[in-house]
Amino acid sequence: MIQSLNTSAVALLRLLLFLLGAAPLTAQVPCVGESSPHDLFNVTAGGRLSQSSIFEDGHPERVIDGQKSGNWATGNAARTDWETEPWWAIDLGQSYALESLHLWYPADVYPTGFSDYCLLYSRYPFETNDLHTELASPTVGYLHVAGAYPSGTVFPLGQVSAQYLRIQKAGEGVLSLLEIEVPGSFPEVCGNGCDDDRDGWTDCEDNDCRPTLYNVTTRDPSCPICPDGEISIQAFGEDLQFSVDGGQTYEAVCDQLYLCRVGGLTEGDYEVVVRQEGDTASSMRGSTTGIWWYGSWI
Repeated sequence: MIQSLNTSAVALLRLLLFLLGAAPLTAQVPCVGESSPHDLFNVTAGGRLSQSSIFEDGHPERVIDGQKSGNWATGNAARTDWETEPWWAIDLGQSYALESLHLWYPADVYPTGFSDYCLLYSRYPFETNDLHTELASPTVGYLHVAGAYPSGTVFPLGQVSAQYLRIQKAGEGVLSLLEIEVPGSFPEVCGNGCDDDRDGWTDCEDNDCRPTLYNVTTRDPSCPICPDGEISIQAFGEDLQFSVDGGQTYEAVCDQLYLCRVGGLTEGDYEVVVRQEGDTASSMRGSTTGIWWYGSWI
């Protein structure tokens, strides 16, 4: 479960695939392990809810109470104040493979339809309330709904793995929701030979089972032979190890969301690799022979 960060174009492609939860154009990998794919269920039950603000009695719990009809006047909807980029959010408690999101909204709040909002999802907590900041985050995926779709519309998510969901309106206004349902299944079980989440990836090929390397920055050495260059590496996962020589040696062990810095570097070519502690180079995934990430010391 090793992942390399390559040239900027390749890294951007991988990041896009990660955010979109893209699956290869191949047949579903057959389950040959001891377990089988899980049935879909509504993963919002028991989730921890939050909202940017609460107008009168429009509490966020109304969005997962099972009431898909009614409106604001009859006490069925959650509602925020009039504000900039209002949002409603849920922490599902763990990551699930999300098949779709079903959304209902109150017609008396949006008589011409609910439009211009984003469905955001991530495996990690949202860091800010600012919509543009979250859309630019490498750990956040999203769908932008520009037009007014009917209440009850189903938005496909493609089995993307996420624990945190947010519905956020662009610009100023009120956010009011009747109900959401999110059919999903448990995420990939690593090492059992099954495509548990039915996304076309199995075990270490699945993003659920490998770390995500998303940011590398460099500091130039002060001279060609001066050992004061530095590479900073940030990735998500558990018990991560980082390497700058293609996995021959590992310089540090870092925890989830940790920024590792590898210093004492002179001019040279460096291949950045991240793995989960204890894995070997024979389990390398998501990289191609000959593709490197080069720092600015070339």
